[in-house]
Amino acid sequence: MLLRWLANRRWNKRRLIFRFHDGRRIRRVDPVEIALALHEHPEYLPEHLGEASDGHLGAQRTVAQAACDVFGVQPLSEKGGLTVAERIELMQAFDLYLLALKKNTVASRISRSSTASTSAGSSATTTNATSDSGSTASDPPSAPPKPSDSAS
Repeated sequence: MLLRWLANRRWNKRRLIFRFHDGRRIRRVDPVEIALALHEHPEYLPEHLGEASDGHLGAQRTVAQAACDVFGVQPLSEKGGLTVAERIELMQAFDLYLLALKKNTVASRISRSSTASTSAGSSATTTNATSDSGSTASDPPSAPPKPSDSAS
């Protein structure tokens, strides 16, 4: 039972699913869907996250609302939810998650050693200098075609 739980946990970690707390429970989302939703959000721009961190009130409102819109979290109430600061932290955590994912994806691309040539280079020419398909640079230009009498 414990081994199955560990295997499932390992598999879910490999699936690159973003996990977060919504004020009541841990939720999991597809990071690509969240990134697309943020990209299509009518008000949120990536620079709002830095401005919100610097204390800009308008940016904090925009980032907090974007967190509600794309993650489906609720503002703090008697039933639960997240504070404005927690929603900004959620957006920051997602931004850091995407940066780490991007860094790991770039690092895991095919290495140069696996794409290197596997055979030694040949020093021999590939065409014979006297073959019919050789160079025609030294040949004189041919005469233009003459009109034939049968063409009229």
